Amino acid sequence: MFAAASEESPKINEISADGTYFVTFDPIDGSSVIDCNFSVGSIYGIWKTKDLENNTGRQLVGAAVAIYGTRTTINIYNV
Repeated sequence: MFAAASEESPKINEISADGTYFVTFDPIDGSSVIDCNFSVGSIYGIWKTKDLENNTGRQLVGAAVAIYGTRTTINIYNV
């Protein structure tokens, strides 16, 4: 993996200069009410590039969404 970034920390966090993939991720709103048994989760995007500028969702090579709550659901997409 080359780098990662999220809405919580939008700067690029370089992991390995030799890497090929860029991972983006974001928590799904609701994490502040997890003790009330509401669903919370995470969403991920995997890009085969070192620069996300001018890329669209069509350039994704993979994606995932995970919902945590009374029932945990994980969907993984291989594009």
